[in-house]
Formats: sequence, structure tokens, C-alpha cells
Amino acid sequence: MKEFEEIGGYFELELPQGNEYHNNALRFNTGRNALSYFLLKNKIEEIYVPYYICDTLTNAIKQGKTIVHFYHLDEAFNPLLDEKIIDDSFVLLVNYFGICEKEVRKNIKRFKNVICDNVQAFFSNPDSGIVTFYSPRKFFGVADGGYIYADNLDTSNVVRDDSAQRYMARLVRIDGGAEAGSFLFRNTEQLLRRAKIRRMSSLTQKILSSIHYDEVWEKRQENFHYLHKRLKNINQLPIDLKSVHGPMVYPLFTEQEDLRSYLVKNKIYVPQFWPEVLLRTEQSSFEYKLANSMCPLPIDQRYSIKQMEWIVELINNYFDKNVLSKIDAPQNHLVEELE
Repeated sequence: MKEFEEIGGYFELELPQGNEYHNNALRFNTGRNALSYFLLKNKIEEIYVPYYICDTLTNAIKQGKTIVHFYHLDEAFNPLLDEKIIDDSFVLLVNYFGICEKEVRKNIKRFKNVICDNVQAFFSNPDSGIVTFYSPRKFFGVADGGYIYADNLDTSNVVRDDSAQRYMARLVRIDGGAEAGSFLFRNTEQLLRRAKIRRMSSLTQKILSSIHYDEVWEKRQENFHYLHKRLKNINQLPIDLKSVHGPMVYPLFTEQEDLRSYLVKNKIYVPQFWPEVLLRTEQSSFEYKLANSMCPLPIDQRYSIKQMEWIVELINNYFDKNVLSKIDAPQNHLVEELE
């Protein structure tokens, strides 16, 4: 007897019908699992990764028996690697904060075997033939999900994930705010780190098919450019605005170690990328300084210029109190930076 689809009963979550941004990529439950699956299936023996990277990614790589070698970065985020020495090994290039597109594309030409980490650069499109992976939950209100572009990678035997239980923190935040759902969020993140390799859940895929991506990109660009105009005089990172393409955050690097805690006390929730880096690098290194002092300021689609002005005002106050250079007062319009 023919099996029919379900008809009637209670309503599921209703979302607008649309298309995913990475509609032609392979879908996994996390970005790191997408990478792990590629390494396993292709039996990659060695990979070079930057010191400035999270342990969850390197641990996922090691689980597949791939040997990890670390490399340093210069202050423009270029790998300090001799392409002749690494020979046929793979090199992981990271598009940090979504502002290193130019550097990544330049270095793709240097190395024989490249994998691009666009976890922080959702809107940067992959180069033809280059393995590239993404993590949409860094950009949108999804609890999991990952994409990878990789030729001839068969996922037909990978089981689809079930992720409804991971969404509670997102739902609680709507009603009660960030603090109300923080425990649930941390717990879900811990569980997700141990999640087996699965295909993206139907729920996450449906949410990612409902997003107005053009609007998200424009808002992130506008907020980033605004903060850069106000903060560029104190930011020690060289930022090429031509490489900024729907970024994840605005990376403010001032070597003021307590700026992050000051912002958090004022409910500007600034994470640390990544404390574990401090344990594997020297204090004098660029990576150590980034992990210790860089503040990734939120610029995402939930916020307008009004919130960006508040962030700048808080940072202004911090520098005033510390008898440091004052940032230019915020203005109401952004014209030339966006053209």
C-alpha cells in the first residue's frame, strides 16, 4: 500500500519559503564535522593550521587521525609558511572575522593543497575547486548546521540530524533575554562539540531557507563601516575595506586587556577568540596578543547605527577614564565608507 504524507493535525513552526545562501553546498550538522568528514573520506594525513584557531576545530581534525602542524601569522593574517617545505600537505587558510578575503585568495595561489575556513565569513563565496566550509550559526539564529564545498564528496550514507532540542536557548532568549537563556546555550554548545557527523537537520535547513540574506549582508556592512570610521584611529589591526564582505564582527585590537570585561559589564557581550591560544603561543607573538586583547564587537543584523553609537560611546568613556586618546564623537550618517 502506498505511504502517504501526513495531512492535518497541529501546525508546525511556520517560516517563509525561500532559498539558502549556500544552496549548492553539502550540508552537515556543524562546520567542523563537515571538515572532519572530508578529511576522513580523503584520508588526509597532515594539515597545517594557524596557531590562532579554536581547539574544537583542531580536536575534530585529530579525531580523524590527521596530524596537525601549527603555523604563525603575520600581522596581515598571511601564513608564515614556506610552501616548498610543506610539499603535498594541506594548509588551512582562515578568513578571520570575514575581513581577510583578499589575503585568503592571494594565499590560495601559494599552496598546492588548500582548505578554506569561512566559518567567520559566511558571505564569502568559495573559489572554484577549493574545499571551503562554513558555520551558519555564527551568523544566524540557528542552533547548528554546516556547509562544505568539496568535489566528489559522497554524503549519501550520512544520517540526517535531529536538532529540535537544541533550539530552546534561542526560544528562551526571545521571551527572557540573553541572560535567561545563557545556561541553556552553554549546555547546548557543549553537547554540540560532541555531536557525531550528521547531515543538517530539516529544521535548521528550513530556517536557513527563510532568511533575507541581502538585508543581513547590508546591515552587517553598514554597522562594520560605521564602527571602523569611529574606531580606526585606535585599532591596531590593518583593515582593508575592500576585503570586508558581510563580516561576522568588528575586530577591535588595542592591547587593552580589560576593555573586554568593561564592555561585558555594560551588557555588550564580547567573546574571547580563543583563550586556549594563550597556552600554545609565546607572549610576544601576534596570536597571543590577539587572543588576549582583541575585542570582536557585535555588528550583526539585529542592530542598527543606534546600537553602534552606544558601543562607541562606551569605548570613548573607557579611554577617557584611562587617560588615553579619545575616539571621534559618533556622527549620524555614513556615506563615503559605503560607496
